[in-house]
Amino acid sequence: MAQQKRLAEAETEFREVVRIETRVLGPEHPATLSSRMALAGVLSQQEKYAEADAQCREVIALDEKVLGTEHPGTISSWYAFAYQLARQHKIREAFEFARRAATAAEQILGPDHPDTRKYAQLVQQLDAEDKR
Repeated sequence: MAQQKRLAEAETEFREVVRIETRVLGPEHPATLSSRMALAGVLSQQEKYAEADAQCREVIALDEKVLGTEHPGTISSWYAFAYQLARQHKIREAFEFARRAATAAEQILGPDHPDTRKYAQLVQQLDAEDKR
């Protein structure tokens, strides 16, 4: 019960942050996009999957447009969405986003970067899950 209340409070706070950042910085600013992904994560934790997925897809489209596909922020968004999809047991789609993140991270950040290893680990987990 306490966890649910804290998630609801977090959702309210993130919505306010996104509102302010959108007004002050603009809807395509990297900070606004990052806050929107954080909001999506909280929505997902509350099992508000349709809204969380829509939020992620919108942010990813803007990340790719504004930051480009080689930017660490975009790569991180792919990973976050993959993780969220995995929680919903959408393994194949999760795998595709995780693979995209891992491949890009290896090229951009290098194979020894902690994020690259984290993304690759999710790919391996999802691949194993898909083969069950």
